[in-house]
Order: sequence, then C-alpha cells, then structure tokens
Amino acid sequence: MDESGALRRAGWAGAASVVLLVVAVALCYLVGVDDASMSDSDILERLNDDGRQAAAGIGVPVLAAGVALLLWFATGLRRVLDRLSGAIRWRTRSCRLRRCSVG
Repeated sequence: MDESGALRRAGWAGAASVVLLVVAVALCYLVGVDDASMSDSDILERLNDDGRQAAAGIGVPVLAAGVALLLWFATGLRRVLDRLSGAIRWRTRSCRLRRCSVG
C-alpha cells in the first residue's frame, strides 16, 4: 500500500470525524436542559418534543460514527508512521553496513 494514499485516507477520516463530532454534539445539545430554574412541566414539555427526540436519536449514532472515524484516523496515522520509521531504520542500518551517508 502506498504511504501517501494511506496517509490521505487517514487525513480524510480525521477531518470527517471532527465534522461528525461537532454535528453530534450540536444535535444532542438541543435536547439538554441547562436551566436549573425550569419547572418540571417545562422540562417534560421540552423532552416530549418530537423534533428534539429525533435530534437526540440521530445525534448518538452520529457521535458513534465520529468516534469510529477518529479511531480509524489514529490507527492509519500510526501505521504510516511505523512504516516510515521502519524504512528509515532499515536504510540507516544498510548504509552503516556499506559505510554510506543518509541524506
């Protein structure tokens, strides 16, 4: 696999994960009750709103997808960095054996 292609896919996964995490937090924020002085009836009325329930129902899976893409980004980035460091280590070792300079 080409390192630049793997790094590009990991970068896109990282960018998409940030977007999905922001969207998920925005959707779930709509459902929250932040004001402690709200009456119980206002809180229940707010929770029974179909639009807010739909936003929460969509927000949680979007949050899970964002976390999954973030893990894919981290794994892909680590794999590429491991390959690059392995290639540099191999080149340095072979040059030491042949007494050449790494440039």
